[in-house]
Amino acid sequence: MKSDELYNPLLLAMATAESTAKALWADATASKQHGLAAFFDWEAEERHYMARQVANHMAEHGIRVVVPAMPAPPAEFKSPAEAVLALHSHDKKICDAVQALYDASVNEGLRVFFLAGLVKETKEQVEEVAGVHAMVANSSGDQLTAVNAALLDKYGVPYCPCGD
Repeated sequence: MKSDELYNPLLLAMATAESTAKALWADATASKQHGLAAFFDWEAEERHYMARQVANHMAEHGIRVVVPAMPAPPAEFKSPAEAVLALHSHDKKICDAVQALYDASVNEGLRVFFLAGLVKETKEQVEEVAGVHAMVANSSGDQLTAVNAALLDKYGVPYCPCGD
């Protein structure tokens, strides 16, 4: 079935987004931007959870899980806005992949309850990351400090190896 062929690329996109979010968490932690670190940590966990849901769904339906080699996440970004934009780009790819899988499954007459929820969840993530991007896009100095404080309030305190 066509829909079966769409699952593994979706898992790859989710895994790539998770590794990018973890790399961004490390970068934000190193630069003591704890609000952004909390946001990226939260986003990495969300992607991990979604990927696990998709893999479980695949296993329950007899679809073999094969994830090809993952590209390395970007190492450096010029600004926090550029970092959030990188995650947003991954999220849009995931959202498009989920929508394509949903559409193919509907066309094949398959039950799509799980996928309908995943479509909703991925669209919400794209909107959430876009909102954070809007917050950091034109922020610097004291504004960025305020954005970090707001993100820290919303996403909680991440693990920070720096001891802060």
